Amino acid sequence: MEVERIDLFNTGREQFVLSSGNTRVVVVPEVGGRIVELSYKGVNALHVLYPKGVTFGPYTEYGGIEEHVGSAPGSLWKVPWKCEVSDDGSRVILSAFSGQTLVRKSLSLDADAPILHIRYEMSNYSGNFARFTFGIHPELAVNGNYRQLRFHVPGEGDVLSSGYSGPGFRRYIAPQQGWCAATAPHLNVPLLFMQMFPEGVIDSVEVYYPKVDSHLVLEPIIFGVGITPQKTAAFSYLVYFGPGDESSIPSIYAEQKHRLTSEYTSADPIPEAEDIPRYEFAKPGGFEIHPPEPPRIPEHAIHDVVQAVREGMREAEAAVRQAMKGLAESLDWGLRTKLGAQETPPEPPRDLRQERMKILQGVAEGRYSVEEAAKLLENLVERG
Repeated sequence: MEVERIDLFNTGREQFVLSSGNTRVVVVPEVGGRIVELSYKGVNALHVLYPKGVTFGPYTEYGGIEEHVGSAPGSLWKVPWKCEVSDDGSRVILSAFSGQTLVRKSLSLDADAPILHIRYEMSNYSGNFARFTFGIHPELAVNGNYRQLRFHVPGEGDVLSSGYSGPGFRRYIAPQQGWCAATAPHLNVPLLFMQMFPEGVIDSVEVYYPKVDSHLVLEPIIFGVGITPQKTAAFSYLVYFGPGDESSIPSIYAEQKHRLTSEYTSADPIPEAEDIPRYEFAKPGGFEIHPPEPPRIPEHAIHDVVQAVREGMREAEAAVRQAMKGLAESLDWGLRTKLGAQETPPEPPRDLRQERMKILQGVAEGRYSVEEAAKLLENLVERG
């Protein structure tokens, strides 16, 4: 494996380029230590916007592969990581603190296969038990195409295989084996993107087509990473990206399964290096990476509201007309009185319902007998 440090994007900062055979990986330490290229013979598996970005509320989309440490998108997805090459040149190591938890990932490429090997280590240097969510978030668009990709996840009893499901589609699947994959059958030489991890480590694989409709996400998630003080949790994660289709998955998994390990050990002494960035831990809650669109009000509901408003306006207009009529009659009587006409003022409109209620209340309170109430109601009807 060869490692080159170069500013590919004219950002004024160096990126780390790993290459071996037909495989190339480009790492951007300054924006979440993300991988923005995983290519085979020049075909990139990833949807990438970097160095540009598209903002959705508090989240900015750069593409590639990022890690979610804590409530999605976590605390480290867009911040600079320390990046260095191991002394023997065989690995690129990225480090950052999320609270008092040191997160490290070591990247290397196989010499004889198009496989990226990442070892994740999370060490708790606080005095308290650390619990958080951890996700590996690849955004896929092989050679810029995501709608013709097919995804494959080993679920209960069978492999769930499907294709483009429309923007907003989301499904969580508990993997029954340590892999998930996407195939690109539309290419002249079909390519396979396959993630592999130790069985029992990953709780769920999120299959997601975001509402922006630009890529496919196949995100392995650990919902409950739990680390006691001064302990390190670590596991291996492999990505195969090269020739293959759905039928290639079983043999590749069988060949690589022995490399998929996990450990829970005592942590090494806390690094003294002051150049490892430190960031506040992402508290529970997080936010939606691609916020859902506001709910649309059905047209029939809008029609019903308009009708109700119109009916209310008609009732209000009728009440106003009645009030104006009463006012006009009162003014007319007042004018005639001033001119000497001896007339009694017009009686205000009677509320028969209210008077009936008073009579019935009188029966309930014992002020009227049933016979008296019947007579009063009869007179009320005659006068009304």
